[in-house]
Amino acid sequence: MIAARDLSKYLVVLTLAAAACGGGSSDTGSPPPPGNDGGGMVSFAQDVQPIFNSQCTRCHNSTTANGGLDLTAPGSYGHLVNVATSAACSTAVPNVPRVKPSDPMGSMLWRKTKPDPSRCLSQMPFGTAGLGVIAADQFAKIEAWIQQGALNN
Repeated sequence: MIAARDLSKYLVVLTLAAAACGGGSSDTGSPPPPGNDGGGMVSFAQDVQPIFNSQCTRCHNSTTANGGLDLTAPGSYGHLVNVATSAACSTAVPNVPRVKPSDPMGSMLWRKTKPDPSRCLSQMPFGTAGLGVIAADQFAKIEAWIQQGALNN
């Protein structure tokens, strides 16, 4: 049987041990690191631009700029956020910017990469079923970046 004075020591030890182990919870109280799958902030430079580099800049660069869009660094952000789509795209689907901060479905980038039937012209990357199909994790980062306000971070 445990004496009353030993019980209080025992409870202190258990409390300290639980605190050291996170109290049985995986929540640390701090946000996850940027760009991970835990819902942290997505960085344009560290998370989104590398997707453009691997999936988009073959056609959307300073030499070819299909659709009038250059997605190469360092100017890609300025060609996307609150910028009108190409004339052909605007004719097909008027009043939808390339990226509308905090509104993925109101952004043509989201519509074309998902792909969504309300997009203009072809899904992207060109010649594929769409980024949302061929690389869902990359699409999710772009979607989260737009939802988080399409910051230039």
